[in-house]
This record gives sequence, structure tokens and C-alpha cells, in this order.
Amino acid sequence: MRKTNPDSLKTTAVFTPDEDDSHLCYLRVYSLRSHRNASRGEIWLYNPDLEMVHSCEVSVLECVVHKGCKGLTANPDGETHGVIILVPVKLMSKPGTYRFVLHFYDDYADTYKNHQVKAALEVNATKRRPQASLYDYLRVGADAAGAFYLGKHLWENPNKKLPGYATEALGAAPNDVVFKRMPNDSVWYWCGHSGPGYFTLHGVISAQPGTKPPADSLSKHSMARCLLAVFQGCKTALTDTLLGWGNLLDTAISIGAKCALGFKGDIDVDAIKHTREKILSRAWSNWFFEALCWGKWRDHTAVTVSDAAEYAVERIIEDCPDDNDHGYASWETRPPKSKLKLVPPR
Repeated sequence: MRKTNPDSLKTTAVFTPDEDDSHLCYLRVYSLRSHRNASRGEIWLYNPDLEMVHSCEVSVLECVVHKGCKGLTANPDGETHGVIILVPVKLMSKPGTYRFVLHFYDDYADTYKNHQVKAALEVNATKRRPQASLYDYLRVGADAAGAFYLGKHLWENPNKKLPGYATEALGAAPNDVVFKRMPNDSVWYWCGHSGPGYFTLHGVISAQPGTKPPADSLSKHSMARCLLAVFQGCKTALTDTLLGWGNLLDTAISIGAKCALGFKGDIDVDAIKHTREKILSRAWSNWFFEALCWGKWRDHTAVTVSDAAEYAVERIIEDCPDDNDHGYASWETRPPKSKLKLVPPR
């Protein structure tokens, strides 16, 4: 089933019902395209802060096109409806833009293996690949420290019919680019110089505003789609108490990330002689994402973020001639010992 808003009927009318100044009436116009009627539908109202403040069942709303409550009927060419939505005035007291979201379910449960109805799609809607981004501010040598392996493991896909993550390494991207992309990043991976409660882009970015706040702070931005946020820098798992900048991992979780990883101590990022990958930060990135995406032995058995971090430490110790973990054993996650499994679409 598909739903759309006909171009000629996009305008939403508003009026007040007779002898009732406590409600507003909105006319919402849409079209349903399918060989079967919708099984059910809802209309949700969001305030300027994108909080849902009201919802209603379409089946009980009057349709001005068909007369009566018939807002669920569909046909293959598109059945146009105009339903009247009654909203209490008190729910729309906050200044700004309010949004109505139409949510319908098809009636094809008998044709699906799980016998459950599915949500209707927008006409011409396409499924977007999840976005994975690397923001590297080290620039060790000629390569971005972790960009190569972030892209290799998240994009690599044995089944060519199913695309993986849309990966991109942005090097030392401008601050506004990083924060504009952040709400759409499913994997947000940063590498650079840092300390307790802050990391660096073009300038210091604190976890949250403190007594001497820098130009920007992580808490002002959203990680609404983020499954995993990685802060590959020194002491990114520690809390700053001197300036009140807080903790990067805690703030990442508070703004939407499902899992955040950082380090409690200093980590080496520079070249070490005789190591296979030459650059430690790149070596850790390779082994971490290889285990996370493909299994420790590339057996397609997904492992947790915590298991992948442990595996990367083991490989660094094994590969370095000095048998040193170079600070990478100090990793920490939020939530602690995270069980998140990050498997790219394949």
C-alpha cells in the first residue's frame, strides 16, 4: 500500500467548530493506493519540539470527500480522502510549526509469512541505506587514520543485490558539516586529539557546556539515528570535573546513541615499526570493525561491540614487537560492556 498527498490538495484548512473555542479543526487530505483498503490508520500531531502531543484513529474521522467515516478505502489509482481532525487548542500553545504525520497499515497479512500487516509507504519512497561516517582529525601520514577500514568493512558486501552502509570518510571536515550529518549517522566514528569531557574538530568541542564553554558542545546536537558512536582519542571515556564539561560517552547516549565507546587512558596513534598496519589507530580500526561486522574469523557470526574491542586489543598485542596494548585496553562503553551487535545489511 502507498500513501500520498495530491499536489492540488496539499493545503490544510483550519477552522473553529461552532460554539467551541477550545478546539481547532484541521482538514488533512491524502490518497491511498492499493488493491485492498487499509486495515487501520492513525494521524499523529507533533509540536515544534517534535514531541507527539495528539493522535487519532482515522476510522472514526469524518471524510468530507465520501461523507461519513470512510478514510481507509483505497484503489490502485489512488483514493483521495479529506478527514477532519479536532485538536484541543491547549495542545498547540507553543509557538512554532506543528506537523501531522499520517500512518496507515495495509490489509495483506494473509499473504505474508509472519501474518502481520505492514506499514504503508509514501508513493515513490525508497529505502535509504544507513549512513556510516568517519571524521578523522589526525591525518597520520597520507591516509586518514581509520577511514580505510571503516569503509572496507561496512561497505563490503558478498551479496551484490543488497547494499551495505553508505560510508564516507570526511577527513578534517568543517564543524558545521559534522553536526549537520550527525542526526543521520548510524555509525559515527571520530579520531583525533581529546581529553576528559572534550574532543577536537576545528576547535575544542565539550561534552556539554561548562564553566568555560568552548564554541560548541556535543549536547547541542542529536544522535537520533546513531547505533554506535566511537571516540578514538585519549581519555574520551573520562569525566571532566574541573571545567564542568561532563562525559562524552554519557552525553552521546543522552542525545540518542544506542552505544558509545571511548578510552580511559592515553592511546598511541602513530607509526610503530614492524607492525603490519604501520599506524596503530588504523590497525585498531581494522580489527575492531572486522570483528564487529564479519566475526573474529570472518565467519559472519556477529559479535558485540565489547567483544570486538577486546579482539582489537588482542591483535595489537600480538602484532606489536613490544607486546604492548598501547592504551587500547583501556576502552570503555556506555552502556557498560555493551552487547550491541552491529551487522551491516547484507
